[in-house]
Amino acid sequence: MLRKMRKHAKYFYVLFFLIIASFILWGSWTSHTGNEKSAETIAEIGHHKISVYDFWTTYSRAEENIRDMYGAKFDDNMATALKQTVLNDMVTDEVLYQAARKEGITVSDQELSDFVTSNPAFVVGGVFRKDRYDRFLRATGQTENDLRRQLVMEKMKQLVLGSIEVSPAEMKSMPKTDSKTAAMVQDAILKSKQERALASYVNGLKSQMHVVVHTELAS
Repeated sequence: MLRKMRKHAKYFYVLFFLIIASFILWGSWTSHTGNEKSAETIAEIGHHKISVYDFWTTYSRAEENIRDMYGAKFDDNMATALKQTVLNDMVTDEVLYQAARKEGITVSDQELSDFVTSNPAFVVGGVFRKDRYDRFLRATGQTENDLRRQLVMEKMKQLVLGSIEVSPAEMKSMPKTDSKTAAMVQDAILKSKQERALASYVNGLKSQMHVVVHTELAS
């Protein structure tokens, strides 16, 4: 399936800001030293283990960002949903990363450099500011290897989703409207199709892998 997609999908990095935002939101997956409880495993994907510590560290960063957006509206129900989302995303990303490595997908030093030096978050007046990049890495506890890993997963996602589009028949079935609304509808349909396709692809990968998730440890 993936080999066929390679023939048709165009490789591109999606929205630099979104990748940077995902690092700030979801945090680091690197190993940490903690007490016995924090070292407990919340999920196993193949030989990779996600510790309870890493999950709660990632969740705490996500919760902080969500609370900033929703304020007092952030309640227990939202917290429960966010925990599940964070855990699911961590598992999904690891599944995709392992699949990418199996397919031989890599990010070269030049690709990483191009991504970093052209990212608007690190560019001021058209000039790359390494101090901003270094501050970002320190603030989020990331390394360049973490960033490379994220870009590998983005490559994998684009290979899976790059050939998905909204067909003329799908648009024709929608009620007649102005061009701006039609574009919004088209974007919504595309996003929905991509989400379903990615979920289906990841579930297919999971069925071929050893995946164990202890959801009770996320409560």
